[in-house]
Amino acid sequence: MVDELTGLSPEEEKRILAEAQAILDASGFAFRITGLTVRSKGVMGDAPTYLPGLVIEPQSLAACDTEVQGRLCTKIINEVRGINRTLFEIRAHF
Repeated sequence: MVDELTGLSPEEEKRILAEAQAILDASGFAFRITGLTVRSKGVMGDAPTYLPGLVIEPQSLAACDTEVQGRLCTKIINEVRGINRTLFEIRAHF
C-alpha cells in the first residue's frame, strides 16, 4: 500500500531511512532521522521532482558543526534515491 502523502510504500520508506542512517553512522557522529510526511519540490537535471524530505537530529554538540551538516546533507541527497531535501533539527538541549 502506498502512503498518499509521501507516495512511498512502507518497504521503500524503510529502504530510504536505512540508507540515510548508514551514511550518518559512517560519519562517526550520532544522529536520529525521521522521514517527512510531505513531499518537497526539487529539480534533478531538467525535470522537477516531488519527493519526501528527511529530518536529521544531531545527538551531540559536535554533530552540530555546519561543515559536517553540509557534507552529510549533500551526500544523502546525492546517494539516497527518493530524498529531495534534508533538514537539520537543532535544539537547545546540548
